[in-house]
Amino acid sequence: MQLEEAITDFQRQKLEAIKTIFTDFITVEMLFHAKALEVYTHTFRNLEAMNTQKDLEVFCDNDTTRSTDTHTHLWSI
Repeated sequence: MQLEEAITDFQRQKLEAIKTIFTDFITVEMLFHAKALEVYTHTFRNLEAMNTQKDLEVFCDNDTTRSTDTHTHLWSI
């Protein structure tokens, strides 16, 4: 009977250890993906708020005021 109890106790400890390992792993993975979702959400909102027409106008305005000298042009970007 003692051997059977020792085997049962060992099996219980093994199952508890596996449960703890997987619970910790899943928790870390959920935290990682939650943070990634926060970053993606922030990026998505920034992209949605982006005014491409205005950015293009600013680019074109700056492009006409730049010097035609290649050296100056490269350093002004």
